[in-house]
Amino acid sequence: MGCWDALADPSTRSPHGRTTGAVSAGGLNAGRAIAFTNTIRSSQRVEQHWNRIVDAVSAEESAVAAARDRAGRLADTRVRPAASPADGGSGPAATDGLRVEMSPDTPGNSGGSGPAARDDDLVTAASPGTPGSALGAAGREADGSPELLGFEVRHTDGSRNALQRAQILGWLRGGDPEGGCRIVTNAKCLTEGVDVPALDAVLFLEPKRSQIDVVQAVGRVMRRAPGKDCGYVVLPVVVPAGMRLDDDEVLSGSDFKVVWSVLKALRSHDERLDVAINTADLTGRPPLRILTAGLCDRCGEAGCEGDCDMSGAAEVSVQGRLPLHDAVASKVVEQCGDRQYWHRWGAEVARITGTIAERARAALRASPRLVAAFEIFEADMAATVGRPLARAELVSMLAQHVVTVPVFDALFSGSGFADRNPISKALNELLDEFKAAEVLLRDETRGLERFYASVGDRLSEAADSDTRIKVMLEVYEQFFAAAMPAETKRLGIVYTPVELVDFVLRSVDAVARAEFGRGLSDPGVNILDPFTGTGTFVNRLLTQRGADGEYLVRDEDLPRKFHGVARGFTPGAPEIHANEVVLLAYYLAALKIEEGYRDRTGGYEPFEGIVLTDTFLLSGDGRLPGTGAIADNSGRAIAQNELPIQVIVANPPWSAGQKSAGDDNPNISYPHIEQRVRDTYGRRHKQVTGRGAGKSAGNLYVEAIRWASDRIGGPDGDATRPGIVAFVHPNSLSNAPSLAGMRAALRDEFTSVYVVNLRGDAMKSGDEFRREGHKIFGAGSRNGVQITVLVRNPAMSPDSPAVLRYAEVPQYSTLKQKFDWLAELGDVTSDQFETVEPNDAHDWVDITDGSFEELMPVCELAKSGRSGLSVMDDHALGIATNCDTYVYSFSYEDLCTRINRLIAAYNDALELVEAGCTVDECTGNDELDRIKWTGTLKQSLAKREEIVFDESRIREVLYRPFTKLWLYEDDRILSSVKTISKMFPRVAETAESAHTHTHTHTHTHTHTHTHT
Repeated sequence: MGCWDALADPSTRSPHGRTTGAVSAGGLNAGRAIAFTNTIRSSQRVEQHWNRIVDAVSAEESAVAAARDRAGRLADTRVRPAASPADGGSGPAATDGLRVEMSPDTPGNSGGSGPAARDDDLVTAASPGTPGSALGAAGREADGSPELLGFEVRHTDGSRNALQRAQILGWLRGGDPEGGCRIVTNAKCLTEGVDVPALDAVLFLEPKRSQIDVVQAVGRVMRRAPGKDCGYVVLPVVVPAGMRLDDDEVLSGSDFKVVWSVLKALRSHDERLDVAINTADLTGRPPLRILTAGLCDRCGEAGCEGDCDMSGAAEVSVQGRLPLHDAVASKVVEQCGDRQYWHRWGAEVARITGTIAERARAALRASPRLVAAFEIFEADMAATVGRPLARAELVSMLAQHVVTVPVFDALFSGSGFADRNPISKALNELLDEFKAAEVLLRDETRGLERFYASVGDRLSEAADSDTRIKVMLEVYEQFFAAAMPAETKRLGIVYTPVELVDFVLRSVDAVARAEFGRGLSDPGVNILDPFTGTGTFVNRLLTQRGADGEYLVRDEDLPRKFHGVARGFTPGAPEIHANEVVLLAYYLAALKIEEGYRDRTGGYEPFEGIVLTDTFLLSGDGRLPGTGAIADNSGRAIAQNELPIQVIVANPPWSAGQKSAGDDNPNISYPHIEQRVRDTYGRRHKQVTGRGAGKSAGNLYVEAIRWASDRIGGPDGDATRPGIVAFVHPNSLSNAPSLAGMRAALRDEFTSVYVVNLRGDAMKSGDEFRREGHKIFGAGSRNGVQITVLVRNPAMSPDSPAVLRYAEVPQYSTLKQKFDWLAELGDVTSDQFETVEPNDAHDWVDITDGSFEELMPVCELAKSGRSGLSVMDDHALGIATNCDTYVYSFSYEDLCTRINRLIAAYNDALELVEAGCTVDECTGNDELDRIKWTGTLKQSLAKREEIVFDESRIREVLYRPFTKLWLYEDDRILSSVKTISKMFPRVAETAESAHTHTHTHTHTHTHTHTHT
């Protein structure tokens, strides 16, 4: 029925207000069509049953409608105003200005004579005895009814000879069928070699798995012919009961696969569709027409008659965009557009970036002039970032600049960004030096021209700021991780959802007004995002409206916040600031912030509050001005350092595990911040628990909170100054035992602490995992998420610990439900927060009464400072290697080979160290087939320890239950093995015993029990 209706009027989106199968008034109905199935049997059934189904259903619907109409007319006594003689009326006499009019089918009525019409008189039956014909030859209903599409169906298949097939095609090709449609149904035999230019439509009645078949079939309807304006591809899709057409499960299901295949096929035939497909989600105009037979065109629900409540959609529907079609349009781009290939471009970007970097290194080796210019750039970057940068890092930065600037030119062609931004200018000046040496690095990007063009296509329909930012984030999310995976992994780079950013900003503004009487828009309130990433916090600060409908930064305050206020000839300092250390993210942030300002004012202006720098290294006395264009960046850093900062908002880097040198991508060490963490959080942890903090205390977000807590004290570190710190970070702060000291210290240093627990911890299992709900950052992070707002108000008593206010998202919440909950919450001043009194262990959640601590411990930790009885005197962590592949094996001989290979690589590095090389220079993980440089191996190398293979160190152990392996036990190689080795001394085993003895030694069983 749906396909019949589509052939009758392909221009109609919805059946509401029209009869199913009614022929298009504009003559757009299909006259010739080919229908494809997957099997000959299916094709034969189409010929046999399609007509009968259409006839039967149409007759039933018409009969029901006629009966309903007849019953209504028989019972209808309508009251209408009578026509006066002055109006030309000659009806019966008026009664109080009204007249009674009988139904026209009622006996005695002037409009009717004879008995009432029978219900079935209103239905035109199919011509009997005419196979392949539906609704008669003319396809017309009773007088006054719309014309319905009549059609004939004939089947053909590969078993027919050439003459028979030619006759079928000749019939299809014949004169225009008046008011009807000729359809040839087949399985595969008509995908190619069909010469019917006037073909109006192809139908895929069953999903096609072969992309080639789809392309060939679509090609049949793409041919030009006199009087043919367009061709149609009709695709039936069944929406399961209880679901909507715009549900992701439906759009991603098997039925819709043929839709995406056809759109891809159309792209292969007509390149003009590239723009239509790639911008469908921006324009709300997908390149396919949706005939929602049985479904509401507005909401996608079954059984809706078009009177659904679409409140909130009125504004977009005026522009021709309805939620149903927006959902389909977005899926069109995802499935068929270049966006799905952008992540693949990341690999190509990485390759070309590497090629450019290699060419630059070769040029530096060959040209002393280039070396001199590069060394100036190197010194300037060290001055502006705050630490020396390795030459390889700077070369990589140059290569990234070459590859990415054309993307920004496409994103914001009118901004002049590349010529205004100080870092971009400095890199362009360096590229000019390479060009003068006839090293044309930009020529390497020719392989990315299609990628740049696809970005341009996406933007061709982007009419507003939000749309341009949406495209920017697609580029960022799709290929940034693939192009620069090391930076992404080291810094934990993920995009912060706008819903979280908006909540944080609303909360900070509300708290600032409540505690200090001034909001974010007021003069003298300096705001800093020290880890700005792509600039979402600052962009939303400029563009978000508060609960009162006013912008968080009011119109009259916007120039001061963005530019500052000049005093005489001295330019003013902006009151909004942002720092970023990753070049690509810095570029995106600058553009995004400037786009937010342009959205408010209508013109691009450079944002001088953003700095390319390492925030952890910002200090008042270590910053140098630099030279050339970079001097502008250094000047911004110096000016920012001299300002008091009242508000710090950010999603800081989260990475904790990258300080292992084994992954060859270690986090940068910040000794002064780490010392501050030890002096504050570590000291309080010792006081609270009696032992040192664990690994979580070294997480970058912990160091970020420490840095921010110090920074709001001003350049002089005054801890009595007012300020607010609001971060998005892992929720381990609320419950990690190793952060008990940090929790205690934060309540010492601040007067109010607000915690919003968004759950989402994917490291749990079972129902506990399900209670956490959806992850906030999707695949970007498996951590649970928390928003923390820390307030320091000097007017409050400094001797009392901070008041802790806590709220958590309901269990089992989806991502949308979590965002809706945040919107309902509004900000952290909501009355949905509860005041929590931490216990002596400084727990913020899952607070216990402390009775557990009174129980006898299984074993005592020496660092705990506690004394008394315990179940066991000794305990051990077990064996930790950090290089299992190299020191474990099922095969004794294979393990010997691996260890000898590792020791040989180690001794090669030892010779280089003894010859004068540094440990770092000799321990790059570039020979992973021989050795992985763990922290333990590096320490052994630094101590100049010689390692010699000792077969007696090989022992049989249980790697996991029921899995025995051979282990090479050497504390100069393994990360943690000394304690367990002392508890269970090694029994020498020779190669011969390895082959002849297979029993598990007593120490192995005990070893396993200890692990358990």
